[in-house]
Amino acid sequence: AAFSIRPLRRHPLQSPMSLLLWLAVFSAICLPGAVVLAWARHRGWPPWTSLATGIAMVCTVLFTVEHAVGLGNLRALGGLLLLASAGLAVGGARQGWFDRGLLLISLPFFAAVAVGLLWRGSYPSLFPSAERLTDLYFIVNYLEGTQLPPVDHWMPPYAFDFYYALQHYGAALMARLFGLSPGGAYNVAFVLLMALTPVLTWELARRQGLARGYAVLLLAVLMVGGTGASVWTRLVATNTEAKADNVNVYDRMAGSARFIGNYDQRINTPLGLRLFGHTITEGREWQELPLETFGYQFYIGDYHPPISGYFLLALALSLMWAAQSEARKTGTRLALAGLAAATVPLTIAAHAWIFPLHAVMVGVWGLTQAGIAWRGGDRALAGHWVMALVLGGLAVLVLLLPFLAGFSSRSLSTPVAWVTAQQHTPLVSFLALMMPILVVLGLSAFAPRHLRSFVWPVAAVLGLALVASEFIYIDDLSGGRHERTNTTMKWWGWIWVGTLIAVAPAVMMSPKRWVRGVSAAALALTLFYVIDIVKFISNTTQPDLMQLHGDGIYRRDAGGPAIIDALKVAPRGVVLERAKYAYDDGTAYSMLAGQPVFLGWPLHEVTWRGQLPEIWSRHKAMGEIFEGTHADPVPYLLAHDVRYIVWSWREAHHKPEAREVLDRQLASHYQWRELARWGDRPLGLWTRRE
Repeated sequence: AAFSIRPLRRHPLQSPMSLLLWLAVFSAICLPGAVVLAWARHRGWPPWTSLATGIAMVCTVLFTVEHAVGLGNLRALGGLLLLASAGLAVGGARQGWFDRGLLLISLPFFAAVAVGLLWRGSYPSLFPSAERLTDLYFIVNYLEGTQLPPVDHWMPPYAFDFYYALQHYGAALMARLFGLSPGGAYNVAFVLLMALTPVLTWELARRQGLARGYAVLLLAVLMVGGTGASVWTRLVATNTEAKADNVNVYDRMAGSARFIGNYDQRINTPLGLRLFGHTITEGREWQELPLETFGYQFYIGDYHPPISGYFLLALALSLMWAAQSEARKTGTRLALAGLAAATVPLTIAAHAWIFPLHAVMVGVWGLTQAGIAWRGGDRALAGHWVMALVLGGLAVLVLLLPFLAGFSSRSLSTPVAWVTAQQHTPLVSFLALMMPILVVLGLSAFAPRHLRSFVWPVAAVLGLALVASEFIYIDDLSGGRHERTNTTMKWWGWIWVGTLIAVAPAVMMSPKRWVRGVSAAALALTLFYVIDIVKFISNTTQPDLMQLHGDGIYRRDAGGPAIIDALKVAPRGVVLERAKYAYDDGTAYSMLAGQPVFLGWPLHEVTWRGQLPEIWSRHKAMGEIFEGTHADPVPYLLAHDVRYIVWSWREAHHKPEAREVLDRQLASHYQWRELARWGDRPLGLWTRRE
């Protein structure tokens, strides 16, 4: 509905001009990275692994520094960085850094950016679908460059110290360096961060010796995002409810990921009933168990922690391979192993759900290398392997201590629980969903001999993690049919992507032809999802094409552009903008303008802070103020340092007569500023008199 609820008003030249403008922005932001890439390649290092490691290190170090002192506005530093990069690029060009080879290794990055722009450029608006506004709010918290933890922009003056938001800090850091708007930072960071995982996957596969054709297939499977269920969604259910075409296509898009406990509950074809009919049991509440793959993140469009979880997974695997097989000097090998271990504590700050899986994977691999050295008679080297892992992990853990001090005290209890008999996954549905990676994991036994010490430990961890997910889950605040939802959503996606990156290349390099053929065919079946993607894009409108500031949908609101622009240029201050409970448009204007709000979505705040009474007292007072029933709002607003009050078309529609009541109540300390009209109803802001 979000693609069509507001009328389309777009100048025909706006999209081409926007595309050129944003391509220039992307080029400027990528220039320092291109210099690092060319320099690393010139030195003989894995270029994309080197660049990704540098990005992770810079973000982590600055994240730690800003817990001691906020660095504020960094546009001057960004300008100097661009000038220095341009100078180094000129010098590097004279030394032959930029050649055809650099272009060839950059093609996967360009392809990944193109796919990202296809999705974010087609649907760039940050409306309350899934967690888009939530992720925007996370980014906005870090935009001012104050000492961390920052003020919670959904509940000032409380601190934002309860979420693993390192990737959102990185997006805000980019915005501070290059002067991006909040929504622009969201969309640009989404495209660039999502591009790093495929390019690391490609580089690792090619370094291991995977043929170009198989590598292209691997990259396509990763970025398209289909699952084993992508074949079955078109065979087990038909559009019997005469839904609109775009709704039916949306159902099938989501059905590949949300097959178990969701799409398989609407089967109605003879084949579907024969295969999956046992999953429709009257009186039984089946668990909804989604598998959100890497490519599915493009479609969802959330700048959410799983993205950085996949990035750290790909980076760790690439560093592990370099440490094991490519570094010639023992010291270099151990340093690379330490860097791989350093990614483990980073998952706590970026995507805490996958921390135990990531830690076990790196640990088992590292102990395997130590065991190989021990069996070879070099016990000192075995000890050095273990020491490198410990020191690498501890070094980053120490860097993150300022963040962890607040984060650990705010984290809610999420114990590990046993899966009950009623919560187990239906076997046939599980096999249908997971078939491609089950085939790949099974065929890892036939990996080439020189890859086995790398592939087998990782494949064992991934396989055991998949089995473990059927017996344990993280008991968060979800309940009923969603008890296991968050666990499978986070863990299964990580296992799926880990199998593609670490195991699939080795299997497709097997000396046995049938192994290569079966594994490639199993993975290729997921590409049926391309049909659903094409149908989805062709059945939906793109009214905000390439408006990457993310506010296009709200600029079609009556008064929306005027209110957003007024808040953007207004001095920083707390905004009272009406929000309901969750997943509504409340706070969107303020977040897109980079301003803090009196209260965001209360159900989310409850999830993070627990049942803090002030959350509901604020929500009650906010409702009374906008209804015009609050006895005396001025003292209350002044006590909470509210500087602006938004009267949008939503308030004018809901209870227009309340505006005059509120205007009289606020007159002593707030001045009304009419910015637009909706018919005969005024829209605008009250601004506190200084």
